[in-house]
Order: sequence, then C-alpha cells, then structure tokens
Amino acid sequence: MNKPIIIGITGKMRSGKTTLANRLANYCETEVLSFATYVRQEVANSFFPHESVPMNELLRLEAADKGTIRPILQAFGHGKRTLIDTDYWVEQLATDVKNNYQDVDVVFIDDVRYVNEIEYIMNHGGYIVRLSCDEDILLERGASADALLHPSENNIDPTNLTLAESAYPSKVLSLDSGSATPEQLGKWTLMWMSKSGFWDEE
Repeated sequence: MNKPIIIGITGKMRSGKTTLANRLANYCETEVLSFATYVRQEVANSFFPHESVPMNELLRLEAADKGTIRPILQAFGHGKRTLIDTDYWVEQLATDVKNNYQDVDVVFIDDVRYVNEIEYIMNHGGYIVRLSCDEDILLERGASADALLHPSENNIDPTNLTLAESAYPSKVLSLDSGSATPEQLGKWTLMWMSKSGFWDEE
C-alpha cells in the first residue's frame, strides 16, 4: 500500500473543493495539500527575496487584492508547466509527500486541475472526487468569468473520466456541488470512502 493514501478533489473555482477537503481532513485528523501552495511559494520568493518569510508578504497582498494576484499565480503556474515541465508541480507535491507525510494514513489535495495530476494520484493508489457545478452558480459564488476560461479551469473534462480514472472507476466519486450542502457532500464522500474499501487500505 502506498502511504499516505491521497484523495484529490477536482472541480472549477468556487465548486467547493477546499471546503470539502477541509471537512474531510478534520474528520480524518489529517492535512490538506494544494498544488497552489508550491506556486505561491515560488512567486513569493521571486517577489520578496529579501523578506524573512516571503509567503506572508504574498498572502498579505493576495488578501488585499485577490483579483490582481490570482492571474499572476495562474500565469506563473501554467508557465512552469508549459515551459519547464508538465509535471513540475506534481513533482513538487510528490517530493513534499515523500519527505513530510509518510507517517500519516491519508492526505487530501484540494485543487486538482490537470489530467496529469489525476494520473499521479491514481497511479499511486489514490482516489478522486469530482465536483461539478452549474456555471451560473459558480458566478453567484464569486467566480470570475475570465478566470473560468483559464486552461487550469478546463484541462479536465467534467463529463468523462480520464484513462487513469477509467482503470479504477470505483475510486472515483462524482458529485453535483451546486445542488448539495457542504454537509451533504462530506457525508456522501465518507460513505463512498467506506464502500470503496478505503478504510481497509489504511
């Protein structure tokens, strides 16, 4: 068994990925990881090389003007994938998991946005939760129409499983987060984890 077991949550912005991940992590008493954390860290180091904690400075700016910072993060993250290595951010997360999370049973990733990220999770014995949500609801929740057009929001086909997922369909859960409460989504995911044999793998 690969340890920790990784459960990745995918869906468009404002579909409820982080809310669900935090709810599940609290129940399982574990951690939530994000590919975006590694993007933010590199952007912070670039913007604030002389600060003792560059990430704090970036988070301060992001809190004050998320509309400006988000496109920068998206462009930086996508640029690394395109110009350096498609698996660049996957390798950052994989290294973090290997070095820092071998003593926990499960971790959740709250921002799976690309097919190769799904492949990494599935190829290491993990699980995927797919959240779908009507675009009008996403916009009502505060999603940006422009941001929803970014490649990071459209790399994963919301209606068809990837090849990696198709090989293990019992390890994929699809939920409509537009018609359910966070409590319902958490309950249904925990039930699925139990029925799919997740707890037997720990």
